[in-house]
Amino acid sequence: AGCQARCPSYGLPCSGCRGPVEEANVASEIEVLKEKGFTQVDIHNHLRTFAATAESLKMEQFKEAANKETTDA
Repeated sequence: AGCQARCPSYGLPCSGCRGPVEEANVASEIEVLKEKGFTQVDIHNHLRTFAATAESLKMEQFKEAANKETTDA
């Protein structure tokens, strides 16, 4: 957790409210979410919620993954 692990320190699950750590592998996260059945809209909403503090990084990687999905289809 990039926030000094406040929630986990108190026995609560991390909800990602502080955004991702700098070295987050968003492309892999997107692939896992797709494998779990998330739609592009679900993934977009997930990233907007949990990566709001790193919007430009997350949205750029989301666009790359979405473009890859379109060209692979």
